[in-house]
Amino acid sequence: MKLYILNTTDPYYNLALEEYLFEREGEDAFLLWQNAPTVVIGKNQNAFAELHMDEIRRRGIRIARRI
Repeated sequence: MKLYILNTTDPYYNLALEEYLFEREGEDAFLLWQNAPTVVIGKNQNAFAELHMDEIRRRGIRIARRI
């Protein structure tokens, strides 16, 4: 098993790397990261129906979609 400790708080990079490792690596991986204020939603979730968009915009929170 490989251990990855990410120094970035960019949720888009972190999720992209997670997807890349999941699809491309042949062995188990353990990722540690911390995102900037972010709401991560699932593939089939509707952000506009499920989130308080005015509050998210007011606070500058990012929205990222998990594959």
